[in-house]
Amino acid sequence: MFLNKWVKSEYARNVLTLMSGTTIAQAIPVAVTPILTRIYSPAEFGLFAVYMALISIGAMIATGRLEMAVLIARKDSDALRLAFISFIVSGVFSILTLLVIALWGERIAAFSGQPEMLRWLYIVPFSIFLFSVYKVLLHWLNRKKHYQLMSRNRVIQSGSIATLQVAIGQTVKVSTGLALADCLGRALALLLIFRRIKATVKLPDFNLAKYYALIRRYRKFPFLGSPASLLNVLSLQMPYMIIPAIFTSAIAGMYFLVFRVLMLPIALIGESMMEVFRSRAMEDLKERGTCRPLFIKTLLSLVVIGLPPTLLLILFGREIFAFVFGEDWREAGIYATILAPMALFRLVCAPLGGVLFIREKLNLILLLQSFFFLMVALSLVLGWMQQDPVLLVSFLSVSGCLFYLLQALSSFRLSTIETARVT
Repeated sequence: MFLNKWVKSEYARNVLTLMSGTTIAQAIPVAVTPILTRIYSPAEFGLFAVYMALISIGAMIATGRLEMAVLIARKDSDALRLAFISFIVSGVFSILTLLVIALWGERIAAFSGQPEMLRWLYIVPFSIFLFSVYKVLLHWLNRKKHYQLMSRNRVIQSGSIATLQVAIGQTVKVSTGLALADCLGRALALLLIFRRIKATVKLPDFNLAKYYALIRRYRKFPFLGSPASLLNVLSLQMPYMIIPAIFTSAIAGMYFLVFRVLMLPIALIGESMMEVFRSRAMEDLKERGTCRPLFIKTLLSLVVIGLPPTLLLILFGREIFAFVFGEDWREAGIYATILAPMALFRLVCAPLGGVLFIREKLNLILLLQSFFFLMVALSLVLGWMQQDPVLLVSFLSVSGCLFYLLQALSSFRLSTIETARVT
């Protein structure tokens, strides 16, 4: 009865629209990964992991988390102004990043212990800008409930990146092929979004006082939300940068592969739910003072979606990875088995954490993210002291489970406004 009622709701239709595109978008790179693992070495995957970590961290800083304000702004004109501010800030940050790499790129690569990283660094500023603008536009599309366009564009981006990665690997055969294809695929997806929405978006008149007022109104997002999001990205991406220094680039590549084929698809299914959940939860809180029924319904739905593949990976992770990606990647299957519970917690709890942003509890978000960062840092230290990558991955899995559980519990408590409880 629960599933039948859920599937027939508008909320479920919107979620399924996004989830269908996300599923296809993630099926594409998963499908080509067995090809890529035979074109690129584990060490090259390790360098790609560092590249992805750098653009993820950079994009989180570049937008100042103002893309979240684009979603919750009261008027469309304010949302567009906030988007424009985000574009300008992202562009300036990307230019400064390029200057830093031009001046100190060799030292940065040498400090990382991977001199071959220098060529990858020059792609990073362009990818940061593309990633940042893409995030802002997705929040605008979410605000306008253009879920089909969001879904379709994700498929285009994923397909473009995967095709280019294979094509460059087979023809040009440059070591930076994975990163170069990623950058070009993002540019294509961004271009297509602009072509679709340019006729329907009317830019508001330039009003310096209005821009200043918006910056003051949403200043908590860059000053509190941005550090919190940066800590979250660092917590997730830091292992990619530290593991090569502790162990080898090959182990970092295997760890990255697990996130590519396991945690990222699971997280993005949750992201599809999160995007619709945030929009609907914001409406419920405004109209009823509570989004708790929606919270519980979303939680149960995500558990039903995530539990079967999690159990499958726990039981047969090593065999699955060795069969699909080759015997050289069997160790990655061990990591997948260990990280499967964390992936489930991330799938179920991360979307529900949107309540914290809607209620603008940025102090609490920063506190939770600080706890997560410290747990990950402690895990890396313990793994380095023991010189055991399996033990390190186990610590990281436990850290993630604790963080996402605390995030969900805090969101549940805030899913009802205090005045609504009294009434």
